[in-house]
Amino acid sequence: MLKTGRIALMQDFVPLHLGFDHLSREDVARRNLTVPDNLFGNPDSPPNERKAITICDGTYIYIQKSSNYFFQRKSYSNHKYRNLLKPFLFVCCDGHIIEVSGPHAATTSDAQVMNSVIDNEEDTGDGVFHWFYRNGDVFILDRGFRDSVVPMQQHGYSVHIPESKYPNGAQLTTDQANKSRLITICRWVVEVVNGRFKRDFRLLRNIYKPNIILYV
Repeated sequence: MLKTGRIALMQDFVPLHLGFDHLSREDVARRNLTVPDNLFGNPDSPPNERKAITICDGTYIYIQKSSNYFFQRKSYSNHKYRNLLKPFLFVCCDGHIIEVSGPHAATTSDAQVMNSVIDNEEDTGDGVFHWFYRNGDVFILDRGFRDSVVPMQQHGYSVHIPESKYPNGAQLTTDQANKSRLITICRWVVEVVNGRFKRDFRLLRNIYKPNIILYV
């Protein structure tokens, strides 16, 4: 019964509300909020030339310890000190979810997930990512994506992450701190979306057995 319901949802409901095919790039650009659009976009351009701004981040689904040694190693997070899997979100400035990739192994960093998506190493739709976005589109990320900045810029995207301290520096300079704040006031949206998952959906607050999560 549950399998039938899951299949029906994946065939008839999910494609209408999730994935790069359920909306257009122009829809993403129309969802740009005033602050990020003025900081990183081009709000005065014609509608078909406006930059699409996307905020990316990973969240967690906690699972029980697995008896399979190799799966246990991949699912154990040295950051959270527990077993988990990582869904990866692409979100508009207003909180609308564009796509969810994964779940990915706990040992996979956000930068590795992003690099695999832009290089089409995983099942992301045979190049749909680069079909959806175009040169100049904006991605607002956190410091965990620092290894993705160069690959994304090579594909023509505009990437913004918070500044890091200079070598041997005690703290950020005034200019670095101000630039980081510009990222922070735009990225809070994806954090709210991640929190809403756990707050509103008890299903996502549970701790699952590893063999169950494979079928969700």
